[in-house]
Amino acid sequence: MGFFSSLFGGKTRCPLCGTEFARTESSRIRCATPGCANYDSKVVEKFYGAPAVEIKDPVEIHYVNFEGAKKRFLANRASLHIKGVHLSAEVAPTGKRIALKLNNIANQAALLDIINQQSGGGDEPPLLQR
Repeated sequence: MGFFSSLFGGKTRCPLCGTEFARTESSRIRCATPGCANYDSKVVEKFYGAPAVEIKDPVEIHYVNFEGAKKRFLANRASLHIKGVHLSAEVAPTGKRIALKLNNIANQAALLDIINQQSGGGDEPPLLQR
């Protein structure tokens, strides 16, 4: 980190959760990831341009992106939805809906169970919509 960044605050990686959406302000790290001990909702507005939303009844999604990097998303359980080969969910910190390729989700079975429970389904796989 440069001299001016240390004085005026600069973008950095959170040492606790590893997200790149963190800021250092007067020797304190402020993170945009809910659940992180360094979390600060004001940082969410700086990075995303939208206020932070509270995710009620959260569920974690463990995802491996196309580069092989492991990502973790905190999603609203009630928002989980399958469309084609993707899982769609509203995620923290902004509440915006994202789509993730099902084959790249490490905890896919657990999430499919949640979707089945919400839809009242039994052992049948969730309906794939197109």
